[in-house]
Amino acid sequence: MITNFRIRMAAAVVAIIYILVQTFQWWVFAKVPETGNVITDFLNGGNKLNIYRSWLMLLSMFGLLYLFFTICFDDFRQDKGWRILAFSGFFIFCLLELFIRSIELFFVQGYLVDTYATANSADREPIIKTVTSLQQVWWALYFPLGLSQLLGSIILAGLYLKSMGIDRLIKVVFIINSCRLFLRMLDSYLDINILGISTLLNNELYLPLVIIMFGLKAVWLVKSPLKEPS
Repeated sequence: MITNFRIRMAAAVVAIIYILVQTFQWWVFAKVPETGNVITDFLNGGNKLNIYRSWLMLLSMFGLLYLFFTICFDDFRQDKGWRILAFSGFFIFCLLELFIRSIELFFVQGYLVDTYATANSADREPIIKTVTSLQQVWWALYFPLGLSQLLGSIILAGLYLKSMGIDRLIKVVFIINSCRLFLRMLDSYLDINILGISTLLNNELYLPLVIIMFGLKAVWLVKSPLKEPS
């Protein structure tokens, strides 16, 4: 056992805070929706609400890393190798998210938006080309990002597959997340959207799923009995 009661309670608080951050992000997207116009969406990124959203999402990645660490190493009596591998997947996910969101916040929403506002028409075109190029880079990086989280989720779902009692909550969480991520990657990179399920799960149902999954994580962290060290 690596975790203790205090570590668990802190991780449960992180899970609840992440729900609040995602709810705020959902609200911001409703207030400042994407228009499909590259220039308009780029400039909207400099909106104060979007800046606040980006800051919160960036800082949330540190909390998620702590949360994943607590869940992966809550029971370290057996399956040590698999738990280390699962956490490695989540670590790569958080690291790539930090990288992408830092560029979005400090370079795109900060530097490029300000530069565009003061640039003449001739200098604005290269800025927009830079933004569209970065979007393609982000799309490419989301492949290892999604794959690493998918693998971590599959491993934890497998470790808890035969679990009973309160541990069934964490099993359900990672089964749901594995299915969601798998369908999303099929849609994004192989253009396979089975009956529109991926669009539904990752758009209309995204926030409800976040609330369910992270709410169940918080309940499990609070209610699950501490494992005795072997």
